[in-house]
Amino acid sequence: TINFTIKINKIIQNINNNFKIVAKDDKGTEIKFSVARLNSDEEDDNSNIVPFQVAYAISIHKAQGLEYDKVSIVVADEIEEQVTHNIFYTAITRAKKELKIYWSAETENKILKSLKIKDINKDFHLFKNNIQNIKTLKN
Repeated sequence: TINFTIKINKIIQNINNNFKIVAKDDKGTEIKFSVARLNSDEEDDNSNIVPFQVAYAISIHKAQGLEYDKVSIVVADEIEEQVTHNIFYTAITRAKKELKIYWSAETENKILKSLKIKDINKDFHLFKNNIQNIKTLKN
């Protein structure tokens, strides 16, 4: 089963049993639903089809250099070996305000373990400078 939580830019009052309203505000409704995985030996039927189309999807390579308020990343188990440090970094740094990553626990574990620290001194220096900048802005 794959679980989805999505925000719809429409206020929904009534919803069928396949969906659950998680939150509502004056800008839209957040809903949650599940979809059964389609095994290769199963025949197609409507209960296994994702009930929406991805309307605003962009590849990680095309997103390079762009930023978005909200970013959702879906990492299927089948492609986890293709997710390199550079691709993962590019993907997660596209979000300005909110980042959601959808992946299985196994995929998350494999990807995070595969990431290597290249230059810890450089990373520490950047982190230290950013912390000092944040403290300066607060005062």
